[in-house]
Amino acid sequence: MIRPYHEADFEIVVFFWFEAIKVAEPEIVKRMGYEINGAREYFKNVIAPENKMWVYELNEKTVGF
Repeated sequence: MIRPYHEADFEIVVFFWFEAIKVAEPEIVKRMGYEINGAREYFKNVIAPENKMWVYELNEKTVGF
């Protein structure tokens, strides 16, 4: 099921997003020393407020966004 993002989805969505960044932009992550705590802060202050997001649930578990 696809549904709108809710604040309760924050941790799992940030995890998915950060994992994707590490794959897509590994050199930037390494050069900037980017870690999950910084990703949380950036996601909370920039990504979430500026974007309408959706999550995908399978068997009541969020598996993507």
